[in-house]
Amino acid sequence: MARMRIPPRRRVRLDTAPQRSLIGQLEQLVHQSNRGFVETRKRSFYKYRSFLLFVAGRFEVGDIRLIEPRHVAAFAAEEFGRGKRPGTVLSELSAIRFWHGQVVGRKYDVPGNRELLEGDLSEKTQRRFRRL
Repeated sequence: MARMRIPPRRRVRLDTAPQRSLIGQLEQLVHQSNRGFVETRKRSFYKYRSFLLFVAGRFEVGDIRLIEPRHVAAFAAEEFGRGKRPGTVLSELSAIRFWHGQVVGRKYDVPGNRELLEGDLSEKTQRRFRRL
């Protein structure tokens, strides 16, 4: 399979240190990834990048391995609050699940859509998705 290159036309301005850190880690992950079709990876890359910018801005997470299920649930709630259609939000959750599954040494797995959309991610519930 072919390696994916990040097109320069869609670069975003990174204002904070957590944003620069997360996007740099994502770009390293993209260059190491060879799973799936290139065009699918590109589409999902941009969706995951917008999620990482949200996480860096809202929660100030600086390491891609420390993303928790509550971050993903907050992103889904934010997208629904913006008026996005459910199919669009579900495809974004799928992209998040795809890229986050490739992160080596991640602390949490991304839960299924039911747990994310119901919003019941207390500390006890979130522990189920912790990787040992």
